[in-house]
Amino acid sequence: MIKKKIIIITGTLGFIGSHTSERLIENGNFLILVGKFNNFYFGKEKFLNILI
Repeated sequence: MIKKKIIIITGTLGFIGSHTSERLIENGNFLILVGKFNNFYFGKEKFLNILI
């Protein structure tokens, strides 16, 4: 039996952070997500990660 956890994840707008978050949510964990918009990446990619 896996205990459900409350997890804080930073960088959730990026590729790795968004996919990690998805997996943790699928396993029933409660997440607090932190992300930052900046000019380094195009906004389109980050907005798509928010929708997932």
